[in-house]
Amino acid sequence: MGGTLIYTVSYMTLATRLKKHVPAIVILCVAFCAQAFLLTRDIGFLVANVLPDDAFYYFEIAKNISLGLGSTFDGITQTNGYHPLWMLILTPVYSFTQAFAVGDVAPIRLALGISAFFFLFAGIYVYRLLRTLTQNSYLLSAGMLVFSLNPFLLYETINGLETSLSLFLASVLFYTVVTMSEKPNVRTLVTMGALSALVILSRLDLIFYVGAIGLWFLLRSVRQATVFGVTVAVCILPFFAWNFFTYGTFLTSASGANELVNHTLIVQDHGGGMYQTAKAAFYNLHGQLRDLMIHTGAPEVTLLFIGAGLVLFVLRREHIPRKIAEISPWHLLVAGFALLFVLNVMVRFTARTWYFVTFSILFALLVVWVLRTVDTLTTFEKKGKTLLFALLIAWVGMSFFVWWHKELREQFALQREMLAASAWFNEHVAPDTRIGVFNAGVQGYFTEATVINLDGLVNNEAYRAMKEKKLFSYMKRAGITYVSDFDIYLDYRYKSFFDVSSIRDHLEHIEDIQLVESTKSTRGISMYRFVP
Repeated sequence: MGGTLIYTVSYMTLATRLKKHVPAIVILCVAFCAQAFLLTRDIGFLVANVLPDDAFYYFEIAKNISLGLGSTFDGITQTNGYHPLWMLILTPVYSFTQAFAVGDVAPIRLALGISAFFFLFAGIYVYRLLRTLTQNSYLLSAGMLVFSLNPFLLYETINGLETSLSLFLASVLFYTVVTMSEKPNVRTLVTMGALSALVILSRLDLIFYVGAIGLWFLLRSVRQATVFGVTVAVCILPFFAWNFFTYGTFLTSASGANELVNHTLIVQDHGGGMYQTAKAAFYNLHGQLRDLMIHTGAPEVTLLFIGAGLVLFVLRREHIPRKIAEISPWHLLVAGFALLFVLNVMVRFTARTWYFVTFSILFALLVVWVLRTVDTLTTFEKKGKTLLFALLIAWVGMSFFVWWHKELREQFALQREMLAASAWFNEHVAPDTRIGVFNAGVQGYFTEATVINLDGLVNNEAYRAMKEKKLFSYMKRAGITYVSDFDIYLDYRYKSFFDVSSIRDHLEHIEDIQLVESTKSTRGISMYRFVP
């Protein structure tokens, strides 16, 4: 009898505690089910809608490492063109599945499933972070809605890249900093340092968040900063040492190659000089801010909340911190993102939307803070607040649908042509053929012949050749006999890196594949015989 009573009371207590979390649990489950549905689609759908070409760089390198071919994309040339933590997860996936045949999809699905779980765990920590602002279930639901059900985030966190892993680790770091950093002891500082190191190893440019945190500790206490900084350094040193002693650089070829190309294009298009660089920087800033707003899934709602936040900031007479003691963990998160965004966009001129997925956490926090502040400033009755909340949810939901329909469907449609090019090569050339490709991910993964990456992202020799503007000489040295890509990459994006007056003089046209009408090339993807 007594045991039954205790069991009943415990069950009721647990049910009561879970009841207040039901909205968040439902939202997280819906998001997880949506991603589970996406990752079970056929490979044609995934290639055209979910997986960017860069994802297949990871897949092919992980497969080659598992086969004992080393850290290579083509099985020949060493590369460090990836973020290490995700590669450490992907490599056992290939070893476990033993899926080493050309174009095997099973390990890809398993990797995407792991990504979906990382996004689920990120949602849990974002929920905990939101609960530091409020316990109101309505407000928490709004924050979770804009975070977990944003269609762009649902797609990008199963994009085959390190995106969901880095988002999860960043959410844990944000929660830890907000809840534990005010009066940290040595154990707390070491924990935050180790976690910060994992964040950096998941995506190297997230070091800007860690830098903001470290600077905050330094302004408060040299001892705190030392413990935190030494822990971070000890944890990340092996990776950077491996990079330096193996490749002669601390950074990856992927980070260097993109930056090299984008800076070269400024000079190629407009000439040199500070004026042209500054103009390009602000032009790039405008475009990336637009993309950032669109990828919130509800740009008009985002702008509304940013505007409302600024108004409330002034009305409540908040002020920019002028003393060290006034700097809060929330300021650190904003400062970290500002550094991440501005330095990538205006200094490196290198940005893809998944670089900035941590903004989704900040936006969820902004939504909850604004709604909480409005709630305290208004005299609306409960019925009125419920109506306003329902209208907001309907607006966000409609915006999610509209922008999914406009931007996300077939977002990588041109990659269908890459897939078709792989099929063409599998039918027409011998397996020992070497094919040069700039966008080499999809073609490298699905082509039986050896695909040599030419844009330097996952080919350190090609990257060195690009820096020396001797890419044509490298192509001859690498034994390339075919070239396959869109004309824009040959005639525009990489034309400054060839050490010949015209690469066209050394290409014999063979075949075109055009499956998409709105292609960047006049005739789709083209195959050429390379004639040195």
